[in-house]
Amino acid sequence: MVRIYSHPQAFGQCENWLGANARGIERIDVSSTSKAAQIVAGDAGAAAIASKVAADVHGLKVLAANIEDSADNTTRFFVLAAQPELRAPVSKGPGEMDKTLLSFTVDHKLPGALCDSLKVFKDFGLNLTSISSRPSRLLPWNYIFFVEFEGHSDTQDVQTALDELRKYCLSLRVLGSYKDQLGRKEEGSRDNGSKVAENGKTS
Repeated sequence: MVRIYSHPQAFGQCENWLGANARGIERIDVSSTSKAAQIVAGDAGAAAIASKVAADVHGLKVLAANIEDSADNTTRFFVLAAQPELRAPVSKGPGEMDKTLLSFTVDHKLPGALCDSLKVFKDFGLNLTSISSRPSRLLPWNYIFFVEFEGHSDTQDVQTALDELRKYCLSLRVLGSYKDQLGRKEEGSRDNGSKVAENGKTS
């Protein structure tokens, strides 16, 4: 094995194993772990960090399983659709909860602009579960903030909070609401752990 393909995030999640077992081996970034498995299927000198499902699909042999640094590591995927009828409804079952993801920008020249916008979530009792930022690429030193919080955008309390939030934002876009799946242990979920898969013989 002379090279390993994977997504940069997967490499970062498996640093301990790679440092102990694959030091000096070339790492090649690709768009996804499934793409890495697809490439390795045609490259006898390569391995991929991917799921067991990807290894099975492409006929690869698993060299090492569960190599991620954190055993409870998970990766989420979003399904995007433009049709309104495909929007997830408000969850009403016992113990069920929704989350909403939105993006917004603030005036970076205004002191406390981000603080003021985030305070809206506190004032309306909306618990933030994730926040990240990316350069807007529209203006220098201007960032887009991505925030996930507990609640559904179709409920009145969230709509009222968003109306208040708009007062502090240059732009705001609700990207979607969905049922909270975190904390659920789906049967067989451990099979989605990171693995090293290789085409042909073990090295």
